[in-house]
Amino acid sequence: MLVTLDTLRADHLSCYGYPRPTAPFLARLAAEGIVFENAFTASAHTGPSHASLLTSLFPYQHQLLVNGAPLAPETLQLGRLFLDAGYDTAGVVAVRFLKELRAGFRHFEVAAPVRLEEKVRYDGQAVLEAALRWLEGQPRQARFLLWLHFYDVHEWSQPDEHTRRSVVEVRSGTELAPPALLAHLSGAQGLRPEAFAERGLELLRSVDEYDGRIRYVDGLLEQLFESVQGSFDGRSLWVVTSDHGEGLGAHGYLGHGKQHYQAELRVPLLFSFSDGWLRGRRVGELVRLVDLLPTLAELIGRPLDREAARVEGRSLLPLLLGDPGGFPVRHSFAERRPAREMRGWAGELYSLHGLEHKYVAASASGDEFYDLRADPLETASRMDGPSPARDELRRLLLERVAAARSAHAASAAGARATPEHEAELRALGYLD
Repeated sequence: MLVTLDTLRADHLSCYGYPRPTAPFLARLAAEGIVFENAFTASAHTGPSHASLLTSLFPYQHQLLVNGAPLAPETLQLGRLFLDAGYDTAGVVAVRFLKELRAGFRHFEVAAPVRLEEKVRYDGQAVLEAALRWLEGQPRQARFLLWLHFYDVHEWSQPDEHTRRSVVEVRSGTELAPPALLAHLSGAQGLRPEAFAERGLELLRSVDEYDGRIRYVDGLLEQLFESVQGSFDGRSLWVVTSDHGEGLGAHGYLGHGKQHYQAELRVPLLFSFSDGWLRGRRVGELVRLVDLLPTLAELIGRPLDREAARVEGRSLLPLLLGDPGGFPVRHSFAERRPAREMRGWAGELYSLHGLEHKYVAASASGDEFYDLRADPLETASRMDGPSPARDELRRLLLERVAAARSAHAASAAGARATPEHEAELRALGYLD
């Protein structure tokens, strides 16, 4: 089972230190499995990030740069890998523009949105019901890959009565008083109340909505888990992650995609085996979503030759087995979607970071460098003065940037969404 929870910040889950009970089921799953504490995406944008997860390529390599853009049909994808290994494959997603990633999934379905009064809601309940319908047709001995994508958390800024109960559960499930919660949000996450006030919003109420959406989807996942565990024989593996985080007022930014701060690039990543294999482990090494495909390939007995398969990622199996020396990755690279279609955006934005330092190359606003150990909230760029660490990280990043610019210049793919998806993207606020 592969579950992607759109727009979920890692630090809003209790297994990552959050003081509210946003996801009790995921907390249980984490306690019974493996938690990757430092997992990062290659793009803070839904389509490109999912494409990187499913192909083990960075956006400049797979060239799906915006939501709804096509992916080259010859690109290796996770679904095809499992299909060729004898597994049945299915995908259920919440938004239509992810249809461009359906290659390799024998069954692929976009869950029907729910209309609430005059609004359309991309409801996880519809994703769950579609998944359960597909699972009902599988024999107990079935071997399958099921990918589920939930969009509920992404829509946190559109409150409705549908998730009101979940908001109440989050509030009532903790003794943390509002002043203490506000102190945590400001001190540990860098959220700025004034950023919400500028939009006519109130920080705690908005965080309630965000956390309530997490609680709502967590309940749906628990239902799915109980159904799967009681219906199929053999070991199952649950992988739960997100495509990107959310600003939520950190650095004065509520959304995602425009900036490259860790609030938007860091994602949760949980592995849980139904038979308890490798349970109770926390992994502190830096890992990336592009590492998932080679990891799952090795777990099903189909290890990839990186050069022959032309994939970017590395298998996480050494880390799963407790051998950090067998995992050579030290940096995570990310690039921003093209700025040309976004109001108020300009230039290119690329970043490279390890666990200690981060370099951001921004063609329009100027480069930034952060000491993540001393300044994890990235409050003070340190571009002045001598710094061997900064110079080396800049050199490594510019090598990637040169490759990316060359790839973009050589390809017109991914520049625009297909006409089929443009209306949905406008409704979601992605296009002007």
